[in-house]
Amino acid sequence: MSIHKFITSTRQSSVLFALFWLLIVNWSAVQAEPITVEHVRGALEWAKTRGQLDQPLYLFLIGHASPDKIQLAKLSYLESTEFRSMLDDYQNATGNELIIVIDTAYAGSYVKSLAAPNRAIIGSTGENGLAFFFDKQGFSRFFAKGLFQGFNFYEAFEYARDKQERLLDTSYSQVPQLDDDGDGIFTDNDGQWLRQVFVNGNFVVASNNDTHTLWGIAKSISEHTFRVLSNFVLGAEAFALPIERSTRSGKRAAIIIAAGGNDTTNPLWDTTSSIANYIYKMFSGRGFDHEEIYYLSPASWADFNGDGLNDKIIDAPRTDISDYEDPEAGIIESVKGATIIIAGGPNTPRNELWDTTESISNYIYKVHHDRGFLNKQIYYLSPKSVADFNGDGLDDCIVDAPATNRCLANTVDNPLPERPLTVDDVRDAFAWAKNRGKLDQPLYLFLIGHLTSNKFHLADFTDLEAAEFKAILDDYQSVTGNEIVLVIDGCHSGSFLESLANPSRAIISASGATEKAFFVEKTGFSRFFAKGLYEGLSFYEAFGYARDKQNDMVSSLSGDFVQTPQLDDNSDGIFTDADGQWLRNVYINRVDIVAPKIEAVTISTNLQAGQALRLKSRTQGQIKRVWVEIELLDINFQNTQQLELSQANEENVWETTWNNAFYNGDYQITFYAENPQGKIVNSEEPVTISVIDGLNPPRQRLAIIVAGGGNHRTNSLWDDTESISNYIYYMLRDRKFTDDDIYYLTPETGADYDGNGTDDNIVDTPVRGQPLTDDDIRAAMDWAKERGTLGQPLYWFFTGHGSAAGPGRLQLAKLEYLKAPQLKELLDEYQNTTGNHTVLFIDACYSGVLVEQLKAPNRSIISSASANELAYFAEKQGFNRFIAKFLISGTNLFEAFNLARDEQHEMLGTQVQVADNGENITLYQNPQLDDNGDGIFNSHDGKWLENIHIGHKAESGSVIVEVEGITEPTTLQVGQSLTLKAMADTDTGPAAQVWALIRPPRMNLVLDTNGTPILGFQRLELSHTEDILWEGTWGDAVYNGDYEINFYAQDNEGNIASSDKSVIITVTGGVEPPQQANVQIVLEKDSYRAGEHFKAELIENLGWGYDLYVAVVLPDGNFIALKNTNEFAPLNQPQNWLKPRTQASPVTLLDLILPENLPRGEYCFYGILSPEKESVLETLPLWVWAQQCFEIF
Repeated sequence: MSIHKFITSTRQSSVLFALFWLLIVNWSAVQAEPITVEHVRGALEWAKTRGQLDQPLYLFLIGHASPDKIQLAKLSYLESTEFRSMLDDYQNATGNELIIVIDTAYAGSYVKSLAAPNRAIIGSTGENGLAFFFDKQGFSRFFAKGLFQGFNFYEAFEYARDKQERLLDTSYSQVPQLDDDGDGIFTDNDGQWLRQVFVNGNFVVASNNDTHTLWGIAKSISEHTFRVLSNFVLGAEAFALPIERSTRSGKRAAIIIAAGGNDTTNPLWDTTSSIANYIYKMFSGRGFDHEEIYYLSPASWADFNGDGLNDKIIDAPRTDISDYEDPEAGIIESVKGATIIIAGGPNTPRNELWDTTESISNYIYKVHHDRGFLNKQIYYLSPKSVADFNGDGLDDCIVDAPATNRCLANTVDNPLPERPLTVDDVRDAFAWAKNRGKLDQPLYLFLIGHLTSNKFHLADFTDLEAAEFKAILDDYQSVTGNEIVLVIDGCHSGSFLESLANPSRAIISASGATEKAFFVEKTGFSRFFAKGLYEGLSFYEAFGYARDKQNDMVSSLSGDFVQTPQLDDNSDGIFTDADGQWLRNVYINRVDIVAPKIEAVTISTNLQAGQALRLKSRTQGQIKRVWVEIELLDINFQNTQQLELSQANEENVWETTWNNAFYNGDYQITFYAENPQGKIVNSEEPVTISVIDGLNPPRQRLAIIVAGGGNHRTNSLWDDTESISNYIYYMLRDRKFTDDDIYYLTPETGADYDGNGTDDNIVDTPVRGQPLTDDDIRAAMDWAKERGTLGQPLYWFFTGHGSAAGPGRLQLAKLEYLKAPQLKELLDEYQNTTGNHTVLFIDACYSGVLVEQLKAPNRSIISSASANELAYFAEKQGFNRFIAKFLISGTNLFEAFNLARDEQHEMLGTQVQVADNGENITLYQNPQLDDNGDGIFNSHDGKWLENIHIGHKAESGSVIVEVEGITEPTTLQVGQSLTLKAMADTDTGPAAQVWALIRPPRMNLVLDTNGTPILGFQRLELSHTEDILWEGTWGDAVYNGDYEINFYAQDNEGNIASSDKSVIITVTGGVEPPQQANVQIVLEKDSYRAGEHFKAELIENLGWGYDLYVAVVLPDGNFIALKNTNEFAPLNQPQNWLKPRTQASPVTLLDLILPENLPRGEYCFYGILSPEKESVLETLPLWVWAQQCFEIF
């Protein structure tokens, strides 16, 4: 989320700077760390310390795997033999039983390799099978849901197996495995033990109609656990209770491992994290405390209960994040924040104000909690030992003094009983605040209760006098240097403005020095003030808001009452117009409006096809818009409906009517709410509507691939275009498209998409081997039209050249273009006829112009560049290749777009300077997207594409290919060699190829005749040394500057991955790169005699991306080209230089004795840099060239 989303347009620039700095500091401090084998070992060592358990140790592992190793992070693996050794060691040391649930590809192989007595292993798929995930659902989530509802482990296995099978059609195979008898084989004999095992007992989830009540649970489990259970909802079901045996065990333990890594190369991470969090939620709901769960995750935070805050549940690798929240959640958490709340006055019947004091104090606590403060950052003084800030009727364990709160009473030696507040209690609160040290926002202090002039009433006969209070405040500030903001709500509170005034101290009072403070129905100034803070107002804005609300309330009372809130923040002790400048810039812990909340009112039910259903939701907070997304839970059907909701007569309730449920199946209903600042939240647990007696949903899928530009020799991009188009075909086939589902347009007569060296007979061009025409595009669209209604969008891929001249156009062949109006007409006709959505992927220069020119409802357009940008390709890599790479694993289209954009930026690098006509430019490419039909790429786009997975909704849990450079940044002298090293691996064994792509510190912008840039980056092949290690020697740098190097790996099936980070090698001792490319012919003199020694040399600079031509024009006007030293091509035949080239170094062209019979006259040498792979005679305007003439006499 960008920083501007945290602030409104009215905030001052100083606030923006401060918040930006906070965000950068905090986010850099909490960067995630990858999981290693040692972290897994550490988790099992922790489990050992738990000792003998009275139920098995539970271990859940979700992520990527291959048959013999589990991927913990990128290029970090846990070998099955090492894992088994850890497990054996644990069981030998403790004697505990062990149940392992593995949800990865090839999980069944671990059922066999990890088998042992007293150990049950559950795998989500077979020994050679893939694991599929979709919509953040997978086998292990279904399994955890079964356990949560009280199933035993075998019942949960069957439940998860059936749920997974329902969501995969017959063309997908995923066969979960189980072994609990130690033989490593899944047979009918398995399951006997697991039928007896429940997570923490077999209390179950019952429907809302069950006669048992939630209160029945309190007799057998802790109050904390009961509170968790009572708030835990599954669809329309809540916890009720038939308890058949104890739900609390004395010794228990669980380990959760969210494996695979959370870097951008793992498209499965969001699903892995979501499922792991749900498993934690299941254990918590089944009565486990945090101390009984060890959670391994590379993320720096986790939110298992869906409140948008960090639940501080991750145990490793990060252990230093307790004071941080997730910046993406809209929170800028202070590293050191502190608040003191004092609920004054005794809690006796004589104090008629106590109920109001307590209620407002609890609300102030709630505001701090919802604004991101942790319990340990709030010191709550109250004469009561219990407090319920969230209104659930239970003690929230938040009172710090003077009594020991009930949650700690059983664990603290000599717990303190309830008693009235004293001045020493206030001193203790400030001693606590001192220990918090230096804060990065003020210390906040709230006092609510009875006051007289310059006295705050703590209890009967006990007052905190202003002079003593000021001494406490002064001492605190002199020790810590922190600012203080003090809010006092009570009669005569304005008297404290003058008596407590001090630099760096703001005092806000509810009334003037001689005025009373009024409270009505547990509401008063400080409650209004806290509400303003909750809504994201600054302290000054909250003061104005509370003042106005209090005045309205007081004026409604019968009588001539006056209450004038006061404020001093310039330390003069007087409230004037000069006050408020500082407090305008102070916000409590963050500045965005608190996120809205939404929950479903509609409950899960059955529905007859065609029957109307009223959909309702309830919201909280400021709401601008509410809508619902309706998704049929069919792996092959992707046509999510979206309906807007309107406000109902009932407060905070929104509703709409859904009346087009025609297809049979389970529909997932998810409600969304957006506040005025653009913050969007959704209902946590979706509602399921089962439609019956309707039509079977269509399952057909179609795609059109256009390999544009032509395969003529002047198209320098063709090799890239063909390779990328073939890979798109490969991706579609992997996503369960058949050959009949794909229409492939290419000028070639055949295509080999699977890389086996033979024609796959997949070309659909009406006349094979001929250049493409717009009639071919029309034929493809007619083909799609004939296939009628689809279960997902029509996908349309184009890779090639583009032009922004006039209306946007795509080059089909040489001098043949498909113009935007023609394409829009074809698309409109197709969609009007079929009603299908379409998604276009266009990878071409200036393709962004088509985002606006092709816009239409139910049409998504993804372009690789903006309307005025070039599209770059290198080493058969480009945006469409990158997006296909992520689509193949089941990533949704919006996420694939973002990941491909990042890969494109990574390919272009950040260090290289590019010369264009002598001017420096930056290689940049900004892909665009429109999926809401407005033709503009902005933050509103992507919401529809988030729900689309190409082919089907399943994400694959298999590893494809990964690579990471292990060469460290260094400085290199010209002439010195450097060994470039990388690690590479695939799920099928060693990588087939690994190479380094080297971007020099400067290069020329080379354009071909179509205006497409040519990136002539140097490629260095690496050799396989051992295991996953590859290396190669690089030593031909000649220019000074920073060389940016990325590593690439390819498997046997053509999948390519690149390293996440580039390595920078700084070269010195060479020559400075020139401003732009140039060629120089070097002769010893300008006239020679026949029979004399002759030597000619050529020096080129920044020649990457060009072919070099050297020719001599003879006296008679004919020319002869050189292809090597002293080696000529036939007369008048263009031939590029074939000998290896070097930059900034002389290359010998001729070194010979001039023959005596040479014609006399003038000869001219030409050195020409021409865009590579193009005909030199057709690129004349693009030449970089030099001429040097000499005479022979």
